[in-house]
This record gives sequence, C-alpha cells and structure tokens, in this order.
Amino acid sequence: MVSIISKYKSVRIIPDTSLDSLLASSILLKTLRERGISAKVTLDAKVLIDERDTPAILINLPPLNQSQHVSISYRQDYSATGFIASFLDDLYMIEWWDKVLSIIAALYRDLYVFKEGKFKGLEDKILRELVNDKRLEEATIPRAWGIKRLGIVESIKRTLIPFLPGFTGNSEKIQELASRVFKKNPDQIRNLDKLDEEMLSQLLEFLNNIAKTLGMTIEDFTNKLLGDFIIPSEVFNGLEIQLSEAMGSLLVFNSLYRDSPIYMLEISLDMSVIPVILSIYESSIDEAASMLGIIIPEWLTKKNTYIDVEEYFKRPGIVIDILNSLNALPAKKPIAILYNGQKITELRELLRVGIKPEEAYTLCDEVQLCVVK
Repeated sequence: MVSIISKYKSVRIIPDTSLDSLLASSILLKTLRERGISAKVTLDAKVLIDERDTPAILINLPPLNQSQHVSISYRQDYSATGFIASFLDDLYMIEWWDKVLSIIAALYRDLYVFKEGKFKGLEDKILRELVNDKRLEEATIPRAWGIKRLGIVESIKRTLIPFLPGFTGNSEKIQELASRVFKKNPDQIRNLDKLDEEMLSQLLEFLNNIAKTLGMTIEDFTNKLLGDFIIPSEVFNGLEIQLSEAMGSLLVFNSLYRDSPIYMLEISLDMSVIPVILSIYESSIDEAASMLGIIIPEWLTKKNTYIDVEEYFKRPGIVIDILNSLNALPAKKPIAILYNGQKITELRELLRVGIKPEEAYTLCDEVQLCVVK
C-alpha cells in the first residue's frame, strides 16, 4: 500500500459493503486527502474489469491485477479497519475518532475476548491509547444496544448482533425471565456497570438462562455479549455513545436504503454523521427487531431460497451479518432478500460462495447489489 500511495498522485479505493470495509475506506479516504493525495471511493467493482490497469486499493475484495491492485482484508485477529488505522497512525498519526471507528469494526468482527478483557490483535493497542486518553471507557455490561438508556429488557429486544433467537424482538419473553431472576421489575435495573455483588450474580444467572435456552455454554455466550465501550458525553458534545449500539445503528442504516453504503463513507470525514444515523436507527430499530425476531428463526427452520423482509430493508446486509453471527450462512448459496419482485444479494455474498471475482464483479450494480436467480 505504501508503494501505491507514494508512487501515484491519484488513488482509487474500492471496498465491499460490509461495515468493516466502509469504515476502513472512510478513514483511508480522509487521511489521504488531508495529505494532499487525490483519493476517491467507488463501490462499482466493474471498474476493476474496465480499468484494470488503474492503481486501486481494495478493501475485502480480491484483486484482478496483482501489479496494480493492493488488497487489504480482515484476518482472524484484526479487522481491515484496525489494519488501516494502525498503518496510517504509524505513517501520519490519525485522529481519535478514526481510532474509535476501528474499535467499532473490531466489535463487528467479534474480536473482543471478554475473559481476557482485550481484543485479539491490533485494535487492543488502539483501545489502550483511547482509554488512557479518556476518549473511551471500558464497561463490564452486556453489549445490548442502548442498555444504559433503556434497561435490560428493551435493549436485548432490539439487539440484532448477537442475535438471540426467541429473545430478539420478544420483550415479553425477556421480561418474564428477567422478573423471575431479578425478583423485581426489570425496568428498575439501571447502572449495570455499577452492580453490587448480589445483582451481578443475578445478571450472570439471567445470562446463563438465555445461554441454556440457546444451547450455548455460558463462557461462549458471555464472550459474545459481555464487555462494551463508552464515549463519555464530555468527549462527544454532550452525547454519550455506547459503541455496540453505534455499531448496531450503522448496520441497520447500511441496509435501510439502496445507497446507504455511499453515505456511510462520510463517517470519518464528519463526526456529526453518527448522531444523524443514531436518530434514524432509533426511529426504526424496534420495528426491525420485531420483524427479524420472527423472520430469522423461521428461515433457520425452513432455509428458503430468500428471506422476505417485506421490503423494509432495501439491502440484505443486516440479514447477512445476523446469519454470519449465528454461523448459519449456507455454504453454497448466497443470502438474498426479496425486493421489487427480485431476489437481491450483495457482491460479498457472491464471493463468499465461490463465484470467481471477475464474474461476480460483472453481476452487480454500482452499489454492489446483485440479482440472483
């Protein structure tokens, strides 16, 4: 990547439409522009065929021209965003907000190990720096979206990743279990990062009950659900941000509209984008969780050729990410939703099931939506 940045005055960046890739591309785009390098991002992978001799940095996409295309992909122990943030910080020094975005990407890639209290790879160094600079606070609370504002029932109901079949979208079931375990109205349970010993024991019992229902060990379950990070309100213009919920808001927004990934590229350039996306997410998440709480378990049972999201989502990304978090993506067929009477998937799904890159690139439109038969 250094050779392309230093050799050429103009750089093209082409990510797939996963959250990790879009965050990485946004950071890279802003940082290169700030250093006087002409950079632009396109989602249209067909340009890799039409202009294969043009220098390009690909994020989580395979190259077609090894001499002109540099490909950066996430690994088992770090995200593409974590790599980009670390690389650019060593090269130029990047802003704290871009480092926070790398932590969001690491949560998305499920790289936090609760038992060890650390990320698996590059992001842990970034996290320690952010905590030391008081930009982030570590919180031993469930990564349930909005838990500090909403309490345990409503936050678990709306959490889509990790998706909890039977609980996601089902506040009555969560309420019944929480009332039985905590022996009081669960709406009264707040400040979960400051629980006394008895309440902490009850919380673990509550989580253990959910884990048993889902057929998971408590260790595996707590690793998926416990441990979060908070941007204090004094750091972000009076707004306290829970990073798992910020991740959730970005995932939901990224699937709500056809062109959402294009707007997501603004997030590093302009911090004020995240409150706007949080507001859009807040107006849609409860309905989305209720719908997906029914649709996803039904699909897991029947394994139909597409998932009918009733055209609520214009892109299948959130469904792909949910099924990936459940290790339920089918090996040989891409996940598709029904939209405008057609089965629609994303480029990253075609590549996942083994379609050759050049063929996959021709099958998708300029925002990486692809019709499947």
